[in-house]
Amino acid sequence: MTSKSSKLIAILLIAVVVAVGAGYWIFTPKMPNELVSTAHQTSLLTSLERASSESTILASATTVASATTIWLNISETQPVSYYLSLLESNGSQPYVQLAKELRKLPDLTNATAVAKITYLALNATNPEVKEAFELMIKGGTPDPRDFTYAVPRYNTELQVLYWLAFQNEFKKDDTLALAIAMVNGLWVTMGNEEVREAVKRDSSLDRRSQHALDRSADSTKDSRPA
Repeated sequence: MTSKSSKLIAILLIAVVVAVGAGYWIFTPKMPNELVSTAHQTSLLTSLERASSESTILASATTVASATTIWLNISETQPVSYYLSLLESNGSQPYVQLAKELRKLPDLTNATAVAKITYLALNATNPEVKEAFELMIKGGTPDPRDFTYAVPRYNTELQVLYWLAFQNEFKKDDTLALAIAMVNGLWVTMGNEEVREAVKRDSSLDRRSQHALDRSADSTKDSRPA
């Protein structure tokens, strides 16, 4: 196993530990206001835990300013089908299967979000991005035989990634966004509609908290004496 694979697994292990704790609070009966407050607190703690383990990976994903600007600002989007065709025309895995899994999502209507996922996959320079997509495709769709109640028949991890893309910008080689999606997909699988809405909202909070931490770290670095 490569060192980069080990780092990705380490990120997921940390996220899983935090997510298990979050799950306890999500599924323990609470008053509605308490549920929302607890979900926000849990999301913030999750992002803080992941921030330290992600710092070296995010640092290695730095690109030249002009390329980053072009990648982040997707101002003129094509139809959703255009981006799915880009993935399929690659002709290799996991991209072809990624397009098939995305087509199954019940609310795949936002072309900008689909564009961000497509570019995250196809423009990756970090092999961990490809490995993460492979893991998501392999384990993201729940098997109904494993549950005694109805579960989604689509890839719940990709569903969370789509929600993230809908509400946030992605960085190039954004392994943190992928890790958040992989962990929170479990709650989309196991939870009711109320839990899914909480995941949709709080996954975005995770991402925004990371952006705030990144900006704070950059500001601290810039303020240090030369």
